[in-house]
Amino acid sequence: EQQGAIQMLAGVLRIALAAQRSGVTCGARIKVDSLAQGLLLHVEGVEETPEIAARFTEAKHLLERSIGKTILVQPAKTPQPEPTSKIVPLLPAAVVR
Repeated sequence: EQQGAIQMLAGVLRIALAAQRSGVTCGARIKVDSLAQGLLLHVEGVEETPEIAARFTEAKHLLERSIGKTILVQPAKTPQPEPTSKIVPLLPAAVVR
């Protein structure tokens, strides 16, 4: 039981390292959907390249084995911040003596 938990945590760390090496920054969103086929990870900040796909394929193997489900990694679009319309221009300050 303890060995299974250690393998699962090691698998999570491997995926985290793969994400970091693929350009995912601290604070990026990761959404997990549970599907009949397995788990679908939506990872913000990941590009779709063969190198990155290979990196995640290698990294997810231990976690897939420990939880008994297939894991799919899908890039998620980074939401753009909404422009604020309440920006007030700064006025020059005058010093009176």
